[in-house]
Amino acid sequence: MQEENSNSQNVNFTISSCERGTSRGSYRICMEGGSSFFLSADFLLEHKLKKGMVVDSTLYEQIKEESQFVEVYTKSLSLLSKQMYTEYNLKMKLLSLEYSIGSVNKALDLLKEKSYIDDYTFAYKWVESRIRNKLDSSLELIAGLIKKGISNNIANSVVSELYTQKVKEKIIKGKIEKYYKQNKSAEYIKKSLSRKGFDLASIIHYID
Repeated sequence: MQEENSNSQNVNFTISSCERGTSRGSYRICMEGGSSFFLSADFLLEHKLKKGMVVDSTLYEQIKEESQFVEVYTKSLSLLSKQMYTEYNLKMKLLSLEYSIGSVNKALDLLKEKSYIDDYTFAYKWVESRIRNKLDSSLELIAGLIKKGISNNIANSVVSELYTQKVKEKIIKGKIEKYYKQNKSAEYIKKSLSRKGFDLASIIHYID
């Protein structure tokens, strides 16, 4: 078994072609035998890869790893073009597609560096949308952000900034009005809103 491993580690591969890929900044190289890989321009230049070059098994493994990173990064951009993701949710999505953790983490680092994913921006836009369209308490907003993988610090910071006294009053009034239309009693409204995280003093003030 050790002899077989040793032999496989000493196999060399020859690059049969090297050309620009379909995405900007990528290159496609093909090996004799049919294997093909998409690589970044930086990787290509760093290792001086070109047609006819003989690649040893160590560099071949590096090429495979780089190719998966390029694939993960390209897939990430495709996903982000359709909707916003938190770093955590995008990571879980990519791992569910059975990409390696190393390639996923490397892609996420580059996406953050280029500001394609930004948890603070995601949280800010999400809370703005919820405030416009829903009647959530500040505690519900924080819990919703944390559920999406946003850190406690970012969640609290964004909610503190956007959930002003004026916003809170508008939401409490909207909640109370909604309950009254459902013929709910004042006592029911107090208990229900308290459980959702609204302070009792404000609830009583607008009920009375």
